[in-house]
Amino acid sequence: MIKLIAGLGNPGKDYQAHRHNAGFWFIESLANNLDSIFSSQSKFFGETAVCLIGNNKVRLLKPKTFMNNSGICIKELIEYFKIESKDVFVFH
Repeated sequence: MIKLIAGLGNPGKDYQAHRHNAGFWFIESLANNLDSIFSSQSKFFGETAVCLIGNNKVRLLKPKTFMNNSGICIKELIEYFKIESKDVFVFH
């Protein structure tokens, strides 16, 4: 069962329209469609939101690190919430 969906991209206005931000575009659209709002979470080096998909609570993550370092954010979040890697879906 998916417990975390991470959308990868690069932070900053210079990268907003860049193809590497497709993960950000997806996760923002998903959050919007599920009436979820992101909030900054410094301990996870990104922005997080919580939503319900069906009856399942799912965390959404937008790392604030550059794409090549996004594993840091995902690792912090899965360790904190004890999420198994098989329950993580990453869009990039």
